[in-house]
Amino acid sequence: MPTPLRWGLLGTGSIATLFAEDLTHCPDAICAAVGSRSEARANAFAREHGASHAFGDYDALIRSDAVDAVYIATPHPFHAEQALRCIDAGVPVLVEKPFTMNAAEAETVRRAARRAGVFVMEAMWTAFIPAVQRTLRLIADGRIGDVKTVRADLSAFRAFDASHRLFDPDLGGGVLLDLGVYAVWWAHRVLGEPKSCAATAIRGTTGVEESVTATLHYADNRQAVLTTSFREQGTRLAHATGPEGTLRLDAPWWHSPAVALTGRAVPPVTETHPFEGHGYHFEAAHVHECLRAGHAESPVLPLDDTVAVMRTLDQVREACGLPAWEARG
Repeated sequence: MPTPLRWGLLGTGSIATLFAEDLTHCPDAICAAVGSRSEARANAFAREHGASHAFGDYDALIRSDAVDAVYIATPHPFHAEQALRCIDAGVPVLVEKPFTMNAAEAETVRRAARRAGVFVMEAMWTAFIPAVQRTLRLIADGRIGDVKTVRADLSAFRAFDASHRLFDPDLGGGVLLDLGVYAVWWAHRVLGEPKSCAATAIRGTTGVEESVTATLHYADNRQAVLTTSFREQGTRLAHATGPEGTLRLDAPWWHSPAVALTGRAVPPVTETHPFEGHGYHFEAAHVHECLRAGHAESPVLPLDDTVAVMRTLDQVREACGLPAWEARG
C-alpha cells in the first residue's frame, strides 16, 4: 500500500468536508483529489483542504492515477453506481452510509466487489468510535448477561426545506436512510438480523418519512426499539439491557464520548473515551489497515453484514407502508 495513502473524495458537501478535515489526524493519508459535478466547487474544495487535484467529473477522478482509494460522499441514490465504477476501475472504495438505497443494490455491489477482488466497505464510522467499541467488548464479555433489549434514538431536528436533499424524494430523502441506518446497524451489531419487525412513519409534505418508530423482533423474546426523526430533538442515547444490567452510550451515541454501566450487583460506573477530530479518521485508519493486510473486505464491517442491514431497512420501510425506492429517470 502506498504511503501516504492518497484519498480521492467524490462530493464536496458537509460529510466530505468532515472526512477531509479528519484525514489530518491520519499520518499515513492525505486528501489528494476531489471530484464534483461542478469544476468550480471541486477547485474551491481542493484549495480549502490542500488537495492537489480537482475534477469536474466523477469518472475522471475514479480513473485518475492521482488516487489510491475513493471515498463516496455523494447523495444516497448515486452510491451504488459510483461504487460499481470504482470496482470496475480496481480502486478500493469507502461508501458513505447508507451503502445503497436498498438491499438489491447492496447485493449487486457485494457481488461485483467479490468477483473483482476489490476492497469495498460502508462508511459506518460508528463501528470504530472508541466508546462504541468498548461497549461491544463489555457486551461480549458478559457484563450485562445475554442482551434482551436494545434501544436507540437518533432524532435530530431539521427545519423543513423542500429544496434540501433530506426532504427531496428524488435524492433519496427521508429520515430512515439518513439517520435510521445508524439505529438499525446498532441493533444488528448487538442482536443480529431480526425475524420480523413492526414500524410506523410520519410523512411530510414532500412525501418522505420525517419520523419512524420501529420494533425489531428476535428469537427468545429479544427486541430492539428504535426511533429516528427530523421533527424533534430526541435523547440521542443508545442502550443494551440484559439481566445483569444496562450499558448506555451517552449522547450523541453514534459518536459517543462515554459509556455508562448500571449493574444489578455493582455500583454505576461511567467510562470516558474522548478523541480528537470528528471521528471519521478511525474508519479511514481501518481501511488503511485492511489494505496493508491485503483484505478484500473489512473484518469489522463485512459486506454480508452491510447487506443484512439494508434488508432490515427495506423491511422497516415496507412495515411503514412507504414506497420502495425507484430511481428517477
